Amino acid sequence: MFRWIYLLAALMTMHLPLMATTVYTYTGNPYTSASGPFTTSEHITINLVYDNPLAANLNFDSVIPTSFQFLDGVTFTDSSSQSPYPTEIFEFRTDNTGVITGWWMDSQTPLDQIATVSYGSAAAPTQEDASTHLNGQAYNLNSGGIWTVSTSGVAATPEPSALTLLCTGLLGGAGILRHRLRMSPDGR
Repeated sequence: MFRWIYLLAALMTMHLPLMATTVYTYTGNPYTSASGPFTTSEHITINLVYDNPLAANLNFDSVIPTSFQFLDGVTFTDSSSQSPYPTEIFEFRTDNTGVITGWWMDSQTPLDQIATVSYGSAAAPTQEDASTHLNGQAYNLNSGGIWTVSTSGVAATPEPSALTLLCTGLLGGAGILRHRLRMSPDGR
């Protein structure tokens, strides 16, 4: 009987893994051509949040983020404030370790569009960042930006949970009870 108590207590003390989020941030280089409200000191920035890192060996597969933000220096679009007619594209090519090697990301509304695309081979990449707005446009050709990846939500050294402390107390109590039963003369 005590084996079952110990087994149950051991199972209850197991920690569940914490949920981690992976944030991919694309930072484009400054526009090389700009008109209207855009300037050549602005660039595209895109933040994508995923529950897990991108898979290895994607080949321009669509991977929809849990949330996103597009900023082009003039327009800000995110997953919570879309207009009634949004169009988003999130397609990625990754290497065998999940590192992004190609992409097509696009957020389009009736008034503006923010897009970045990178395709071709590593030896001969073709890359473009482009933004259009009702009154102007901006772009940057063949001068790709950079990706940064960060992970949050993972504790390096988790502290004991209340359940762990409770189970430890139950194990101690079971041990004391067992010891007392063995020590009593009638075995009860």
